[in-house]
Amino acid sequence: MIIFQILDPMELTFSGKSCNTKDMETNEEMYFPAGRYAENHIRESIQEFIEKYKNECMKNNIEFVTLSTSTSFDTALLRYLNKRKNLSENS
Repeated sequence: MIIFQILDPMELTFSGKSCNTKDMETNEEMYFPAGRYAENHIRESIQEFIEKYKNECMKNNIEFVTLSTSTSFDTALLRYLNKRKNLSENS
């Protein structure tokens, strides 16, 4: 089993600018204020979120792959499949 986590580049490299976001699953709206403290807090929160899911997947023998919306899905999938192919050939 594989889980693909698809994130917007802003989620991976928060710019430090104020912004409003909307959770696509819960419709909860969130405001992120500008400033170095907020920037560090948001980066840490996102990393914790990603690590939480990554760790749970590992515990359950599920492969976890993070993708960016800046890369087309077909390109990302092809890279993933090539990586898997190379790993299996080197085993």
